Amino acid sequence: MHFFRDETPLGRFFNAAGDIIITNLLFILLCVPLVTIGAAISGLEYFHLKRRRGSDESAPKLLMQGFR
Repeated sequence: MHFFRDETPLGRFFNAAGDIIITNLLFILLCVPLVTIGAAISGLEYFHLKRRRGSDESAPKLLMQGFR
């Protein structure tokens, strides 16, 4: 189906929505031990800033880079 390719607006929307869902689930998983909540918040913020600037890296990779 050509509706869900990355070149179409619908494909870009679903790709971005999927990345946001993945990062939010990882954020919840990383916040389970309350000690790491600050690092998880900074990782989530790093992901959103990189996405806004146009980075095409995978969502979990960006989140973990900000988590360090």
